[in-house]
Amino acid sequence: MVTVAGLIFEPDLAMYRRGYTREFLESNSRPIANIGATDRTEAEDLYRRGLAAVPTYEPSAIGLLGLLYDQHRYEEMRRVVQPFLDAGTGGANLRLAAGLAAYRLNDATAADSLFESGLRRFPEDERLEMTNLGRILRRRDSVSYDALSAADRRLTDSSYWEAADPLIETPENEARLEFLARIAAAQLRFTSVDMRQSGWRTDRGLILARYGEPPVIATFASDNAADAAETAGRITTVWYYPRKDRQFVFSGPPAMNYAIFAGPMRGLAEESREDAPFLLDNVIALRAIDSVSVQLSRFRGATDSTSQLVVAHAVDPRRLYGNVDLAEGSLFTSLYIGRPLNMRQVRRDTISVSLPASSMLSRTFVQGVPAGPLRVRVESTDANVSSAVARAHVELDIARARRDILELSDVMIAERVTSTDEPRAGWQSAGIVPRGDLTMTQREPFSVYWETYGLRPTPDQRFKAEVSFKVTLVEIDRANKQGAIRYLLDVADLVGLTREGNEELTVRFTREVPAGTTDRLPMVNTIGLGTSPAGLYRLDVIVTDLVSGQSARSARFFRVARS
Repeated sequence: MVTVAGLIFEPDLAMYRRGYTREFLESNSRPIANIGATDRTEAEDLYRRGLAAVPTYEPSAIGLLGLLYDQHRYEEMRRVVQPFLDAGTGGANLRLAAGLAAYRLNDATAADSLFESGLRRFPEDERLEMTNLGRILRRRDSVSYDALSAADRRLTDSSYWEAADPLIETPENEARLEFLARIAAAQLRFTSVDMRQSGWRTDRGLILARYGEPPVIATFASDNAADAAETAGRITTVWYYPRKDRQFVFSGPPAMNYAIFAGPMRGLAEESREDAPFLLDNVIALRAIDSVSVQLSRFRGATDSTSQLVVAHAVDPRRLYGNVDLAEGSLFTSLYIGRPLNMRQVRRDTISVSLPASSMLSRTFVQGVPAGPLRVRVESTDANVSSAVARAHVELDIARARRDILELSDVMIAERVTSTDEPRAGWQSAGIVPRGDLTMTQREPFSVYWETYGLRPTPDQRFKAEVSFKVTLVEIDRANKQGAIRYLLDVADLVGLTREGNEELTVRFTREVPAGTTDRLPMVNTIGLGTSPAGLYRLDVIVTDLVSGQSARSARFFRVARS
């Protein structure tokens, strides 16, 4: 009910005025209690009487399932579909609805089986179109995807859902299950046989597939005012997603299960597609997944076609365990590495966690890997605590070593090293502890380790190089009290950092050491940023060979948080 006389919800303003939808719903309207309850009760009674008369009449079952789903009566949905499943009957849409009920009841195994069973009952061309990734990709990616051959598209589908899978540890792919649940919900709620309309093909079905069911739905009656051409004689339906202040408005004739984007909303849907083509933030379990901080560092391996990959990671047990009433947790952490569609568990560790926890938990895995594209996954779970679920998923490319040019390894940010000895045997022998969490507090010094390859020796067999550090403020934290001061101030002069401009610090020095038996030169330095403002920073390391004149660069992003 609109509470202000003469006021209507305007789709144009919803698109162009920030906060319009939220303000309208909060200040200018209120819900009407139990609206439609009598009609729902009567419709349910008629559907049940129809099923009692003809138990195998599927349209009656589908109609009843839609009513039950709207009221979150999932156990009753299961009872409605069970006779069909027991008899081995039930078409595609009924089985999708059965999978939807199982999914809402957290029976992932049954949901997975029922969804696949339902999809197999569609004609092949429609099944492929329903599950086509192009609908949940950015437009340019969708064009490339649609140009693939059928075989390549199948590989792309498998690769996409492998990357989206929250936990390899579980037998089901929770991300794909959520996507199929959205398709099933669109089929159940927006399919109209009379209008030859498939629910997943509708505008509402498209938005549901991309962003899930909206937390807030508001339906406004038609307005017959002469100046309300957009809403005259039509129902306006608003879908509002408060987390991102995202809204979509639909318009359709009364008493018909038909609605299309209202006004300029189709354009807004395309804009949203570029910003966020597919979100899973409506699912609490999935929203909590990407919460492992990770730092990947690549160093040369035993051969030119292999590398040593250092996976430093950190999890926050305070978030994982919250207010769980336990004295101790057991966090199982796994490392998966491999080519797309071929990730394998290569490391695992169990950490005993004393509760309540007060600090981050950090671990480091070291693994030899071949050159080429690689996926790296860290998963942490506690089987006894449902909230203790975290992961990190990273895709990178391992390059082959080149002997004809100067090269640098990744820059590794580590805990502060107190020793000043050169780590000639590598980072592990020097006692360097890489950080998984790359957020430092103000005044917190940290060490930087990297390896230089391909330096040319002088005639007396020495390496001579000029090293430059450059620290750049990329993005200031506007929540910081110092946010108005866009300067790097009070630098801790641990390695001679000097200010060059308002947002950049540099240090240059020359390093000369005996050449040794290889062209690999490990280096470590410690820096600090004093009370520089909180925000995102980039650290660049540039090494110039003073013999050959070649230069190489490597960079790492990190954050500074308020003390």
